[in-house]
Amino acid sequence: MTWLLHVLVLAYRRWLSGRGPLRDVACTFAHAESCSAYALRLLESRGGLRALRLIRRRLRRCGDASLYRLSSGRLGWGELHERSDAAVARELTEAHELPASQALVLRSRALIDAQRGASQRAARSLRRAASLCPARSRVIVRDAARSRAGRRALLLWRATAAVAIAAACLAVAALVDRWWAAVVAGLVVAFLALSMVRPISRHLALLARLDDQAVLARFVAPAAMAFTARDLGHRPWRTAASR
Repeated sequence: MTWLLHVLVLAYRRWLSGRGPLRDVACTFAHAESCSAYALRLLESRGGLRALRLIRRRLRRCGDASLYRLSSGRLGWGELHERSDAAVARELTEAHELPASQALVLRSRALIDAQRGASQRAARSLRRAASLCPARSRVIVRDAARSRAGRRALLLWRATAAVAIAAACLAVAALVDRWWAAVVAGLVVAFLALSMVRPISRHLALLARLDDQAVLARFVAPAAMAFTARDLGHRPWRTAASR
């Protein structure tokens, strides 16, 4: 199983990353340890189902740790940055994240704290990041509008693939004309339908969060953004739309 997963990750890096429906998908950890590099490291060091479980969580964390540039120029952020510092640190440690990846999350949280006006907390996060990894990895800030469009395209692609597979299963069941074939086709269709529930719900939750943050950003004090420009003058972030 480990070798198959290894081949799939390498195939993704060679033929899928940054192409087709994934063209506008940016990896939050691209400048530390990308998700594919993380997957390869775990498959080599751990392997099996444990690595697969950690990889699945990393993919979710990649989206939850994202920063977004809103139309107003302010920042929006994913669900991970709503959690406490202790909870985030514990999750990153349990996930065997490299110090560079942990520092990248801390620098992202510093940008958010600066926007919120919590300058002391932002400075504390920067000091912790520097202690973990002195090298300043750039933080990717995604364009919110392009991220919305990219997520919609990816969901549409997944839904189209699910419908095509379901239609093929139903066609085969009709040709076989056996009760067991109908049962198998029904189970496959049910599984495909359920597999779309979570991605759709997460997409809707992200849209709602970004809309709320766009409203709240109108009341951000200019001094908070001045702190961001002054104390993060090395500009450890950049806008990116692809890996």
